[in-house]
Amino acid sequence: MKIRAVNLDAYAKFVMKDKFSNEFSIVRNDDADKLIKSKRYKSLSPANIITRLNNNRERFLPSLNKTLLIIFSDFSVWTKFKNLPKISLGRLDTSYKPDKEHIYILKKTLINKNDFYNELNKYAESFIDIDTATNITILHELGHAVHHQIEKLNGRYLHEGTEEAKFINELMSFEELAVSQHEMSGKIVEIEMIGRQATREGYADLYCCILLDKLYGRDKAGFIIKAIHDYREAVNVTERYYTHDSINEYLTSEYRLDFKNFNEIHSYISIVVSKYAIKHINSDSRSFFSHSNFLGVINSVFGINEIDVKSAVKKIGDRFPFIWVYHDKLVPWRFEHGCEDGEEWLTNRELNKTQRSKRAVKAVMENKLNKIISNHYRKRS
Repeated sequence: MKIRAVNLDAYAKFVMKDKFSNEFSIVRNDDADKLIKSKRYKSLSPANIITRLNNNRERFLPSLNKTLLIIFSDFSVWTKFKNLPKISLGRLDTSYKPDKEHIYILKKTLINKNDFYNELNKYAESFIDIDTATNITILHELGHAVHHQIEKLNGRYLHEGTEEAKFINELMSFEELAVSQHEMSGKIVEIEMIGRQATREGYADLYCCILLDKLYGRDKAGFIIKAIHDYREAVNVTERYYTHDSINEYLTSEYRLDFKNFNEIHSYISIVVSKYAIKHINSDSRSFFSHSNFLGVINSVFGINEIDVKSAVKKIGDRFPFIWVYHDKLVPWRFEHGCEDGEEWLTNRELNKTQRSKRAVKAVMENKLNKIISNHYRKRS
């Protein structure tokens, strides 16, 4: 796998033009010592980072015959004008787009009042310059890209090196349920969301941190990764990424800098993010109405097949000791609904994506039609 940047020269001109004013605005509102401390660290430009990634593909990137584009979308008058309709309609932002298989970087990530660049510096012990903030953004989105590509290649969401990772792989496949978001996923939506965020965003954040270590060196990377951790932990209430525990494990781990190739990186990330996804599912499940639904889904999907909720949770505890069961929160009828949802998922899992999409669209239309009819009769009565 190779990386190619598009419109990188426009980004470089933007940085040269605005670098002093950006640094000044941040330091003026923060501790000026941060800027002094940061001068002992050599900054790396995105061009430098991309070159080093390509020169070390076997260490950092999956073995694929593919070129990934990183597009700097609005850093010049022309590129901004060309993308204005998409940006105005909210269809283009800083992200990896799985349908296009490109990474897009937008200026607003770096210059808006509450942008990532400014917010991250609130948690950094030394000043993080704009190139470094851009590199963090690129590496995070690159984490999404390689995760997507390796999932397509292997047919598995995570490397199944632990029972927790195997469990998460099964849980994430619920996203493709024939009537997802409208039947089963609607009933375990909180649990599925935590699992998805903690693993998908966790993969991107952890991949970013590992590459920061390799590209910047342990000394500078340490304070950058600490800032990312503190930022993610502080905003988790609103952003709900659930990645700070995974970052902290890497930050305090003896394995830093010991990865020799991408497969080792992928295996390590899979172990860590699945462990902490389950930790957050467990800690948050107590407040969810869907806890019993979730246990019912597990009962069906994993072939436990108990009719009674108490018998089922005992076997679930024996088979999956990492899943917490809140006995005072068990609701038999919700458990039964979860069992039915799990059975439906098993029936539909062999359908191809086109069939699943058709059935999902049909379910959405039926759901909307039922609401229209219900509203009509409600008004008449």
